[in-house]
Amino acid sequence: MIYPDRHNTLVVVVTYNPDIDFVSHLNRYVEIAEKSLIVDNNSAFNIKELVCEPLHSYFEFLLSKENKGIAWGLNQGILYALENGYSYILTLDQDSLPLKNILEIYGEFLKDKEGIGLIGTSFLEKIDKDTVNNNVFKSKLSVITSGTLHSVEIFSQVGLYNEKLFIDSVDFEFSLRVKKAGYKVLRSTIPFLEHHLGSPISRYGIKSSNHNAIRRYYMTRNHIYVTKKFFKSFPWWIIKKNVHFAYSILIFLIVEKQKKEKIKEILRGVNDGFALQ
Repeated sequence: MIYPDRHNTLVVVVTYNPDIDFVSHLNRYVEIAEKSLIVDNNSAFNIKELVCEPLHSYFEFLLSKENKGIAWGLNQGILYALENGYSYILTLDQDSLPLKNILEIYGEFLKDKEGIGLIGTSFLEKIDKDTVNNNVFKSKLSVITSGTLHSVEIFSQVGLYNEKLFIDSVDFEFSLRVKKAGYKVLRSTIPFLEHHLGSPISRYGIKSSNHNAIRRYYMTRNHIYVTKKFFKSFPWWIIKKNVHFAYSILIFLIVEKQKKEKIKEILRGVNDGFALQ
């Protein structure tokens, strides 16, 4: 069995107007793998200009003239990896900073293991780099996109990411397809990523995500779609997700502003979610 290393693993990052922290992340990608593919969804600036001359050989770029969504961007990375003979793909969000030895950790665990399709992690705003030696991987139904290692063999069995979803629930939908196909989906009990969540807002001691109206639309539409598609296969997981989703709506109504506009988009998302095939 081939195990992930810096030579056989492609780092894939989908970008859209990344902030200044992204520049420091580029150096981390170089520490992880020999090649990283940056797929940019029509940022307001030329993403290539963020990469200094000495690092150019470590990066390939695919620049879209329009925002085609996170799923499309991930698929471009998958196709590139397949065409260029990579064994693994490590997907990362533009605002996530992984441990530099993340592939070594995954590879050590994968020794003498079979049937693993996805292996991922979670995140904190600040991680303790000394705790990874005590890590355990547990079976899950889903993992987040950032920090997830994909074995390329799974794509011939489950297909690519679902581009109809555009953004939100893209990782959940793909993970459930991998699980349904009989592969194992594992997640580290210890976070390997540093990640800062958007711009949450607090009121009355309650915190809400503060997503804009269009994100509320996609969150709702895609949640309905995933519920329809996987309820029979993973009923308890779907029920828990629905409870969490309902709770997030309640919190939004208490905490956030622009309620009328966001409610309108949520209702549109419900309608389109039931219609989406």
